[in-house]
Parts: sequence; C-alpha cells; structure tokens
Amino acid sequence: MENKELINMFSSLLDEKLQPLNERLERLEGGQQVIIEKLDNVSKQVASNTENQTSVESMAVKVAEHDTDIKLLKKFITN
Repeated sequence: MENKELINMFSSLLDEKLQPLNERLERLEGGQQVIIEKLDNVSKQVASNTENQTSVESMAVKVAEHDTDIKLLKKFITN
C-alpha cells in the first residue's frame, strides 16, 4: 500500500471512531445553549422582581404613613 492509501484509510478509520464523540459534543453544546438561554431568562426575572420589590417596599412605607395619618385624624376628630 502506498502512503496516501494508508493515510486515507487511517483518516477514514479515525472519522468513523470519532463520529460518536462528535455527536455527543454536539448534543452537549446544544444543551449548553439551552442552559444559557434559561439562565438569561432567570437573570431578567430576578432583575424585574428586584424592581418590583423596591416598588412594593416603597408602597408599604406610604401605606404605613397613611395609616399613621388616619389614626391621628381619628384622634383629632374624636377629641
């Protein structure tokens, strides 16, 4: 056999043996992309929740202030 034939034969054998590994790597890369997309979505949700929490906390402070004002007005009216 010539060197070219041996090289071609060896190359074909390597391709055949490495094909399952290539397929597994492709699946892993696809799964990794799905995980990255999900992580991006979770990050966006966390940012949104943080903004909403700040808004709710601000509203809770206002409600507490209004509650105090109402109690003072009730005392003022009853006296």
